[in-house]
Amino acid sequence: MAVEQQSNEFVGRTENGITVYRNNTSAVLGGATNSLRSSTIKTDYNGKSLRIAVDILVAFSVVSNTPVTLDASMDNTNWITVETLSSDVTPSTIGTRFYTVDLTNAKSWPYLSIHFNGSSAISSKSVGTSGKVMFSHYTI
Repeated sequence: MAVEQQSNEFVGRTENGITVYRNNTSAVLGGATNSLRSSTIKTDYNGKSLRIAVDILVAFSVVSNTPVTLDASMDNTNWITVETLSSDVTPSTIGTRFYTVDLTNAKSWPYLSIHFNGSSAISSKSVGTSGKVMFSHYTI
């Protein structure tokens, strides 16, 4: 398994008084068992409740229940899983999945990322290479 990281930054846009940060659509995965990490979230969400959306825009070819996690890093290089958002996203089904993460007790994570199909603690599944994902995050 290889971890592919989105190169495009999150772009913020205010909608109904809430700033939502979105990645552009991901490129297709280079390998069927690869995972996809969002670009780095540099907004300080420590002490807040974070809302996350994972939108499968183009279905993946394999119907494996796939994990989605929130990972954190102190150096933007070495990542650990701080929250499993779901262990059973069906990547062959398009649509948006929403999650809420309570970071009210988090005090020191300068970098976060959303990780689709694997993480430091979870093995990735074979999902195929045809799908595309978009990540979003915001707090209220």
